[in-house]
Amino acid sequence: MALLNKNISKIILFIIFNIIVYRVYGICQFKEYTKSFNKDISNPNRGFYTTAITRLSNFKPLTKSRLQNLIEEGTTVLYRAYCLDTLRKEEHVSSDFIDKLQDDFDLVESLGIQLIIRIYYSYTKDEPDARLKIVKQHIKDLKSVLTSNSKSIFAIQIGFIGTYGEGYYTNEDFGNKGNINDQQWRNRYEVIKTVLLNTSSDTVILVRTPEIKINFLNSGILDTGDIVDEKNRNRLGYFNDCFLSSDDDVGTYENDDEYNYVKKDTKRVPIVGETCRNYEKRTNCESAIKEMERMHFSSLNSEYHESVLNSWKENGCYKEISQRLGYQLQLSHMVATTESSANSMITFHVEGYNNGFAAPFDYKYAKVILKSDNMQCSKRIPIKATQWVAGKYFSICSYLQLPKNIRVGKYEYILEIADSASHKNYKRNILFVNKSTQNLNDRLNHLHQYITVTNDESSTSYCSKSKITNSYCPLFDDNDQEAYPSDFVEELKSNVMKCTSLS
Repeated sequence: MALLNKNISKIILFIIFNIIVYRVYGICQFKEYTKSFNKDISNPNRGFYTTAITRLSNFKPLTKSRLQNLIEEGTTVLYRAYCLDTLRKEEHVSSDFIDKLQDDFDLVESLGIQLIIRIYYSYTKDEPDARLKIVKQHIKDLKSVLTSNSKSIFAIQIGFIGTYGEGYYTNEDFGNKGNINDQQWRNRYEVIKTVLLNTSSDTVILVRTPEIKINFLNSGILDTGDIVDEKNRNRLGYFNDCFLSSDDDVGTYENDDEYNYVKKDTKRVPIVGETCRNYEKRTNCESAIKEMERMHFSSLNSEYHESVLNSWKENGCYKEISQRLGYQLQLSHMVATTESSANSMITFHVEGYNNGFAAPFDYKYAKVILKSDNMQCSKRIPIKATQWVAGKYFSICSYLQLPKNIRVGKYEYILEIADSASHKNYKRNILFVNKSTQNLNDRLNHLHQYITVTNDESSTSYCSKSKITNSYCPLFDDNDQEAYPSDFVEELKSNVMKCTSLS
């Protein structure tokens, strides 16, 4: 009798289990996306860049027609260099230059382009350079315009010193390579520190070599015990302007330790640059692509060095390099609730693979959107795109609650990946390279997965995510709060979506 009761109990549990499983999988769906890609699609913070160099004595503003042509070619990054040749001895930056700089920012912001900025004072080695006191004051004068336009900035290169801002042919405040004393190094570090402290906390600052970053961090110049200083340490990336051009990139790396330091560091900070001459041993296609993978390159100059660029085109790897510079996000799977009711919890989980050379950076926001013919609901969620490393899977996921006022109907899942909490400039949204999900008009990822909202209050459940095992969903914890504005942190205390009527 006991055995019979035990078997009956097992049967009952089996039936209950299958009812539960049927309920879970009956309202959830696992979707696999086809590997049909448009890898040439333009995305922000990546790819080949082009250059626009100007002198204040003969200023040439950016033009809308030129930038529109670049956009049509798929360019989203512009190297913009300013030679302040008329301000070398001036105590303050002129309002005229600040106005010109703001005009540039207004134009690129309207088009969704971002700038790599370099500022310097001498255009030839025979021209004088600015002194340390003037350089520091000029950086402080530019604080307002640089911080208020931070989203239009891809990165700021540490120029300011030497011809073209390359650190050579300067004055006694800074010395020259091979003949720089301790005080002159200290002065150079003061310039880096001043740039860090007078730009937005999300603006990346690029230095020329790992030696500069390592010695700067070891100098103690930032060690005030303030958490801001620790964040500033993680804002320093690199610009390698002789990439692949010799065994050590023409002095970029003094030894293997520095090389390995950059290889590890660029998993979380960007590196950009250009080649400066052909060096077949390293500039050949196979070697170049492997090196870009190792060093996690985000962007390269499309104009220099011509011999190297032409060899890549002739040997068939230029297109792959163009497609893989920075990130290349391929949507792989999705698990989501497909039937639910008002005031119920739903699951949203997408997974993809980064086939690029680097992770995206400065992307911390996503928005899950449900859209029907007459209503749209949405919820902002945090993401950690800097962890979407090259050659790995990544996830975007959340448990969300449908609001009480959501209408009955069929809604499409849509995903927005934005660079700011305001989701202000949709032209800088990130798109997956999947042809089926791209929408170039609104720059949203249309996932072609749907949820039906019914009046049946029992049709609610979390989804099983057992079929997605390649990555995990990073949790938002207390340590992340300082990276986000206070209103966004406050919003995260609730997981209820907000709905608006479309009719």
